[in-house]
Amino acid sequence: MRFLLPALICLLCIGCTSDRRTQITPLQNDARSLEGREDIIEAVFRHMCQPEPVEKEVSHNVNLVHKVYFLGLGDSQDPSPELLKRLANMKSPVKPISAGEWKDFFIYDKTTGERGAAFYVHSISMRSQDDAEVEAVIHPGGGLSASGPVYRVARRNGTWVVISQRLKWIS
Repeated sequence: MRFLLPALICLLCIGCTSDRRTQITPLQNDARSLEGREDIIEAVFRHMCQPEPVEKEVSHNVNLVHKVYFLGLGDSQDPSPELLKRLANMKSPVKPISAGEWKDFFIYDKTTGERGAAFYVHSISMRSQDDAEVEAVIHPGGGLSASGPVYRVARRNGTWVVISQRLKWIS
């Protein structure tokens, strides 16, 4: 009985300070965790993949040197075939992260040998039914050229759109 009151107080404090958002960390490629979230992933991915109109061998941004895009969920899960089909109209082909091979800090298509860029959607925190925060990683290649943007997305007229972004880290 003597230990019950301190334990209850600790649980109460933890409960009061916890974030009330629904969070998926790391993002898993299973039906339960992705239900309703592929629209969010698609909106963020399309936003991340807008290349700069230059060709730079090493840069923090995606540019014209990247001929294929690789998408991963969490640390290295492949996206669903359905999501990849939705992304089939991008300027560069979109393939699952497992279709890429890392060599000397760059990612290449295992089939064609073309150089690409790797994108990871690490987590989605639902702030409300129509508002979410997405942590991602963009790795265009090179020793120290990755970045960790955080995107704020909102559902507007039934469609998820990126409304803001901030840089959490850069290397």
